[in-house]
Amino acid sequence: MFYRNEVLNDYFDWLVNTISDGREKSYTMLLKQLFDTSFIYSLERDENRAHDGLNLRDTYFCNMDVDLDDLGPCSVLEMMIALASRCETDFMYDPVAGDRTCVWFWLMIENLGLIEMQDTQYDHMYVRATLMTFMNRKYDTDGKGGLFYVPGARGMQNEEIWYQMNTWISSIV
Repeated sequence: MFYRNEVLNDYFDWLVNTISDGREKSYTMLLKQLFDTSFIYSLERDENRAHDGLNLRDTYFCNMDVDLDDLGPCSVLEMMIALASRCETDFMYDPVAGDRTCVWFWLMIENLGLIEMQDTQYDHMYVRATLMTFMNRKYDTDGKGGLFYVPGARGMQNEEIWYQMNTWISSIV
């Protein structure tokens, strides 16, 4: 059991390093809660986002003797990091700017309304409620309260996350 916890802690650190821009040190409690919260989806095609998150495990654990099924479902943190990575590699890659996966991740945190949840003012119940609002698609029609806020957009909560991201990217480029 100790080995499993040690491996999970190393994996968590690796995930956090993926979105590292210095501020993550102030958000340890938020990131840990995102890691400990299973990503729940209601639209069938959002299963693809869960698979992207689970693929991060394959990348990290490829040469380790770890039963990945034992790790449980995709976490919100895994899904968001995988989505931020896909945003960077599939749409927003700029060799001059370098890898901006962390930018896309932290913009999603801001859109969710969690940017104030630094360790010094952390509210576990607020984060839990916010994540439930997001996963139950109870956020505003323009995406405010979800991962992608697009002023003037309509019906964002009825679109799969991938299309929401595409709408958002179109609005910022």
